[in-house]
Amino acid sequence: MSESGFTHSYLVEEKICFAKLVNEFLKEETDLPDVVLPLNPENDDLFHSMESGVVLAKLINIAVENTIDFRAMNNKKNLNVYQVKENLNLVINACKGIGLKLPGINPQAFIEKKHHLILAVLWQVMRLCLVKKISLKDCPEIMRLAEEGE
Repeated sequence: MSESGFTHSYLVEEKICFAKLVNEFLKEETDLPDVVLPLNPENDDLFHSMESGVVLAKLINIAVENTIDFRAMNNKKNLNVYQVKENLNLVINACKGIGLKLPGINPQAFIEKKHHLILAVLWQVMRLCLVKKISLKDCPEIMRLAEEGE
């Protein structure tokens, strides 16, 4: 229960789906020092992987290329709390810069692993990643929608 008396919850299926998507999008990634891929969808690996901001930064760059310059990221093992907060502030500002809505989400939400807030951010980033893959080349069936509208 939160300070306001509300209880936040999420669907386990949502967490499982996002963990599988993270595994798929980052399967070729080798530059994640504190994260072991693939994530186990059945436990809380997804939430732990978001703690330093590095995984989310990688996903943001998949959604919108070159949004985050990784030279500005602290990307090593055993980051201190200040380095983690720098990463998370960079990620949150990048999210806002590409038009995502993040009301009430700050670095502390990731550090404290507030599941519902992490999933809210991930939902928006994953949507961008998935929509980016929609094209006439990859999905020629889309043309039928245009023909039906005439």
